[in-house]
Amino acid sequence: MSVTVSDLQIAGRWIPAKTYAAIHSLPVQTLVNWRFHDRKAGRSGAAPGYPPYRYFGGAVRYWLPADAGRPEAA
Repeated sequence: MSVTVSDLQIAGRWIPAKTYAAIHSLPVQTLVNWRFHDRKAGRSGAAPGYPPYRYFGGAVRYWLPADAGRPEAA
C-alpha cells in the first residue's frame, strides 16, 4: 500500500513550534511551558487537551490536523 499526496493532506502534518504558535495565536513560550510541565509530570507526550507534539532529533514538531485553520462550512 502506498501513501499518496491526498492521503497526507487528509491526515495532517507535523509543523514547527513557531508555525503552530502563529496559527493558534499563542506565544512560543507557552508551548515550551506546556512541554516542561509534561516532562515534570513524567509524561512522554502531551497531556489530554493539549496539542500533541513529538521530538524529531532535537526539533519539536506539533501535529496540525488537515482541517485546522479552515473555516467551518455553513
